[in-house]
Amino acid sequence: KGKCPMHHSNGEDSQEYHYEIRIVLPSTSPAQEAIDLLRTAGNELLPRGPAHVTLGEFSCTSRDETQRLTQLADFCSGLHPATFYVHGRARCRRGRKPAYFLPVDLSTAAEEVVEELQKLSFLDRTKVKFHVSVGRQEVPEIQAWDGTMDQLTVLKLDGKKTRNFVESWDFRFGVDADPLEKKLRVCLKK
Repeated sequence: KGKCPMHHSNGEDSQEYHYEIRIVLPSTSPAQEAIDLLRTAGNELLPRGPAHVTLGEFSCTSRDETQRLTQLADFCSGLHPATFYVHGRARCRRGRKPAYFLPVDLSTAAEEVVEELQKLSFLDRTKVKFHVSVGRQEVPEIQAWDGTMDQLTVLKLDGKKTRNFVESWDFRFGVDADPLEKKLRVCLKK
């Protein structure tokens, strides 16, 4: 029989997972096009996956996963799209290894979404500044861009330190959460 990738058995039902909430930028955004150009040139010091803004992270056990994801889907179903602004000039974060990023400004409506996520305990820390990571190589200045946050993407990771990707979900704004809840209940039925 086929086994649902989200289902856990053999005493693993209480395993803790880590979840990251992102705004994923469209493939046509200047930031994604700049990363694609570097990737085509063979640059290996680039962020994994598509260009994105990380809003924050939370943890929960696999036993609580259905409830938490359904809660998040329900929250997103009541939201309207909000805007954000991605700067075109990359800045450098100095550390052991330099890391480059494009600063992001959230609109008031987008900031309110983040504040509500914090109140619902979906963000484990309060972030004041947001950005799009572009890796460890400086990128040329790109076109600044106004983006629309109309969904949240949640990445399930196997741990806070290992951060191996397990699964992901897209929660679109203004969409009834019931179909997702049914899907999750079927998939996670113990």
